[in-house]
Amino acid sequence: MALVFDMLMYQITRDIDRSLIIKASNAKPPKPKTIELYLFALDAKKIVYFESNAKSWGTTSASSLAEVLKNNRLAIHQPSPHRTRIVVFDDKCCFIDLYFDRSVIESERWVRKMKALLEETRNNGGAMCRNLHDRFYPNMIIMSDPPRINWAALEDQPFRDD
Repeated sequence: MALVFDMLMYQITRDIDRSLIIKASNAKPPKPKTIELYLFALDAKKIVYFESNAKSWGTTSASSLAEVLKNNRLAIHQPSPHRTRIVVFDDKCCFIDLYFDRSVIESERWVRKMKALLEETRNNGGAMCRNLHDRFYPNMIIMSDPPRINWAALEDQPFRDD
């Protein structure tokens, strides 16, 4: 919340209302970019992280995780059903593993939270692995794999323009 006013106008008129350039707004500040990550991490049984140039894994809480990753782009993977891995590339390469109980993963609430986290990640310019994409966005078309190179045809005309 900020006020900007013209000091010269105030000295001349001594009227604050006339000298205000920008008035304070009652609008709420925007939500942090990681609110869905925080809500998702609340259900984790254990959250561990490993930073580049570190010697061991450390543990953290959901609120610390959301605060630290607020301005970073994330890549979300699910290497096993009970583990979700977040990879951060912006400041330092960092790996964060969130472990969940079977009862949490099989609940509908966890699926909704995962979908919200993936939406937040997409909106922040992050990425997700192929299996999460296929599970939560089955109708979204993504670019297919690049075409295969026909090496035999290339040997026939190795100096072709294309």
